[in-house]
Amino acid sequence: MSTTYIYTGLTCSVNAMFNAMHRTATFALYQLTLALGILLMPVALLARRVGVRLPIDRMVEAASTAYQHTDADHRAD
Repeated sequence: MSTTYIYTGLTCSVNAMFNAMHRTATFALYQLTLALGILLMPVALLARRVGVRLPIDRMVEAASTAYQHTDADHRAD
């Protein structure tokens, strides 16, 4: 379905707004995973002594990669 806007400038500003919202949400998710990783560090160290490995590093790495891709998309615009 195609949306037609009366003002062409509105389309650009709406796209820019959604891009900014996406970038902000991705950054917030990245910061949240970093904080979660820091808070769960003692639990992860204790779990490693028991022999259980928590995937906190993969979670932080995935969020970092997503944020970097979002930032790279923003710079390409």
